[in-house]
Amino acid sequence: MELFSIARLKTTLAHGALPARETAAYLAAQAALLSIGYIPTPADQPTGWAFAAYPVLAVVGVYYCYRCNGGATGRRFAERYLAIGWVVGVRVAAVVLGAGLAGSIGLGLSGSNFEWLESPRVADGADLVGLGWIALVYWRMGVQLADVHQRTVR
Repeated sequence: MELFSIARLKTTLAHGALPARETAAYLAAQAALLSIGYIPTPADQPTGWAFAAYPVLAVVGVYYCYRCNGGATGRRFAERYLAIGWVVGVRVAAVVLGAGLAGSIGLGLSGSNFEWLESPRVADGADLVGLGWIALVYWRMGVQLADVHQRTVR
């Protein structure tokens, strides 16, 4: 199972199927990674429009990835989607966590009282940023899936 190397993973996927056990490992790892972002808290409830936007983005993103993998003529979509999704997800999570840590440190050093964080505009902004990150993940997954599809040994 690759943790961070997309090049090696794409080469493996282009030349053959992953064993079912490895596919299951990618599925479990990706599900665990995604669940971290969906821990509900009373202070972090999505706004009404975002509550509908997240599942719509997921459906559109999966369809985009399906098309990048060749659509109906593509091979092993689920296997490729899960494996590439894991590596892309780890990369994006590293950037998001780094940015979040830097922002938290900056806010902490500013001496702010943080009351402004309860504003509806801040909640809308947070939802837009979250949707943007998810859209970025789907876009990068699609780029990588298209590359594997083009490299596939027939």
